[in-house]
Amino acid sequence: MSYFKFYYYLSVLIGALQVIDGIVLASSSNIGAINLVFSLLEMLWVLFSVVAIFKVKVMKYVPVSYVVYNVAGWVYGGYLAATSGNPETMSIPTWVAIFGLCFGLYFFTASILAIKHGCKNT
Repeated sequence: MSYFKFYYYLSVLIGALQVIDGIVLASSSNIGAINLVFSLLEMLWVLFSVVAIFKVKVMKYVPVSYVVYNVAGWVYGGYLAATSGNPETMSIPTWVAIFGLCFGLYFFTASILAIKHGCKNT
């Protein structure tokens, strides 16, 4: 299996997980165990996305946007943790959860389009 197929097929799954994560966060605004598992998988996927930036030839904006989205999330998360006082009682603003859900929809859709486009051009 080529790295292209590996990356984009699993990116569809990662996008779906981001949608679920966004729904769970928006409904509770508290970070639960499922959110932590999804966050760990998403953080791991950043490494695969960095590799994809250099290895895939079609639709590079998909892994680039994933890396940028996550780095921005880390910066904002650090800001929230620094300003919240007690990290254990920190809650995620609803708009952040909705933004994550929307990015997950974008990433899911863009990955499917990359697979369709890449299969024609590879």
